[in-house]
Amino acid sequence: INIFKEKSKFHHIGLSVKSIKSMHPNSKTIIDPLQKVRIAFINLNGVRLELLEPLNKSSPIYNNLKNNNKLCHICFEVDNINKAIKNALKKGFYIVQKPVSAIAFNNRKVSFIFHRDYHLVELIQR
Repeated sequence: INIFKEKSKFHHIGLSVKSIKSMHPNSKTIIDPLQKVRIAFINLNGVRLELLEPLNKSSPIYNNLKNNNKLCHICFEVDNINKAIKNALKKGFYIVQKPVSAIAFNNRKVSFIFHRDYHLVELIQR
C-alpha cells in the first residue's frame, strides 16, 4: 500500500474477541495497560492475527464487541512512522492515537489512523 509514501509492509490484522482463552486456550498473552487490552498473536494459514481482548469496559475493544465489530484494524510496518503519518494526513486520514510505545512489539512505536474508506489502520515503526 503506497498511501504512506513510505516503504510499508503488511504486518497483521487485529481482531476484537471476548476471550482469547476460549478461542485459543494455549495462546501466550500479553497485557498492555496503556491500550487496555490483552493480546495474543496467532498464525492462520500464513496470516498473522492479533487477538485483542478488552481488559475492562473502558477499553476501546469493549465498544467494538458491544457493537458486534470483530475486525478492529489492519497493521502496516513502516520505516518512519512520523513521515508515514504526515503523508497519510495528506490523503484524508486523521490521527486516532499519536505514536506510543507498544509492549506487544518490544516498545516500538505504534499509531492508529483512520480514513472513511480504509477505516482503522495501525502503523508500527520498523
